[in-house]
Amino acid sequence: MSKNTYLATLFIVMSLSALAHADWASDMFKDTSHNFGIVARGADTRFSFVFTNKYQEDVVIESVQSTCRCTQPSFQKRVIKTWETGQIDIQLDTRNFYGRKDATVTVRFSKPFYAEVQLHSFCFIRSDVYIEPGIVAFGTVQQGQTRMVRFRVNYAGRTNWHNWRIQDIQSEYPFYKATLSEVQRDYNYVSYDITLTLKENAPEGYLNDFIDIISNDPNPSNQHCQVPVSGYIIPAVSVKPSPLAFGTVKAGQSITKTVVLSGQSQFKITEFGRSDDSVTAKISEAQKTVHVIPVTITNSGKGGKINGVLAFRVSSQSKEVKLPFSADFEKGEEIALPPETPVETPEVQKSDDVPAEPVQKTPESKPAESQPKELTPAEEYFPANPVTEPEDVPAVSEQNPAQQAAPAEQKTTTAASETKETQSKTPVAQNAAEEKIVPPPVDDAEEDVEEVVAPELDADGDVELPPAPSAY
Repeated sequence: MSKNTYLATLFIVMSLSALAHADWASDMFKDTSHNFGIVARGADTRFSFVFTNKYQEDVVIESVQSTCRCTQPSFQKRVIKTWETGQIDIQLDTRNFYGRKDATVTVRFSKPFYAEVQLHSFCFIRSDVYIEPGIVAFGTVQQGQTRMVRFRVNYAGRTNWHNWRIQDIQSEYPFYKATLSEVQRDYNYVSYDITLTLKENAPEGYLNDFIDIISNDPNPSNQHCQVPVSGYIIPAVSVKPSPLAFGTVKAGQSITKTVVLSGQSQFKITEFGRSDDSVTAKISEAQKTVHVIPVTITNSGKGGKINGVLAFRVSSQSKEVKLPFSADFEKGEEIALPPETPVETPEVQKSDDVPAEPVQKTPESKPAESQPKELTPAEEYFPANPVTEPEDVPAVSEQNPAQQAAPAEQKTTTAASETKETQSKTPVAQNAAEEKIVPPPVDDAEEDVEEVVAPELDADGDVELPPAPSAY
């Protein structure tokens, strides 16, 4: 194969590889399009495109740009490290624009390689329905409490259309309760006050959804109108860190980590359960707002990866607090774990919201999948040398058989292994008539090169060999 043919083949392979893996950036995004549906004028309409850096290198956002002034893109964090999440936020201008508004947001990444990702948004902004304020914001709500928010829906549609009415309010989130009251009605203007209540049994987490207002508009496409809802429900008792990672635990070794349970008011830890017997915890019977708990895991020598759940039942809420944990056990000689005190690790008892079986048998106790141990380097999407050698180039010559010869008997002790390694690095002079010595290959990648000193000659001109090191 000629040099020009080889270079052409290399260029084609690299080009095809780059085209095949040009979606390394889009692979990080959970979604690349969002449909807002029909929204009211004045509604504070937002959405976040979330992505996760699953590569070894840092991901750097260079810029974001939208094709429509009705959609304003932004981002909070420019550099996203491995397994961190970033997001591209978009906000609709529903006060100055109305009608069908579609936009494409282009996100440009500069590292680890240059790439562009296009995010699409779709919406229809109504001009006849106006919301004030533009969003139902619950703010921060403690779990177990209720909160009410009131907003107004104004209709200013066709002249003399005084029969316009709100017939229903729906939501996919089952923890809302809505009530409405008509406050004004004219020939071309109708106004409603709507009170949205967040129920006390709402689970913890963020609220980022909408409610659907259904009217009797004669146009079926205008009968639905969405109003955004936001808020954050904080748990009565939170646990940190979550998840709990013990790392690598050697056989016979114990590792202790500190877990902190904190609440809005004083509480008592009444029970503790775990899905693996290798974990113990020291529980205080005091009633306070912050509990600092030492949690210890012991490797009995069984080896393997451990994924489990710790469960704490507290007096301030009926639902138990769960904490996933993980550890890597090294294999070794198995040892018996010390007996545990029942006071420290009683079993979690059955209740209305806890399955009858212990935590270790409950399917719900399975933790979320841990992050892969080996990361995917982004270089795989753009291989530097996809073709190593042309087909007609001979392979690298084999190593000297004398260098590949294995020793007749391998030492198994640590001291013998170290001696063997030391001897392999010591130059040995032999009779040239018996065997021709081939010097070992020099590794250019080694940074520290050991200087070889010529052996000294005694008075008779013979080579004086250094004493052989002892293997014991």
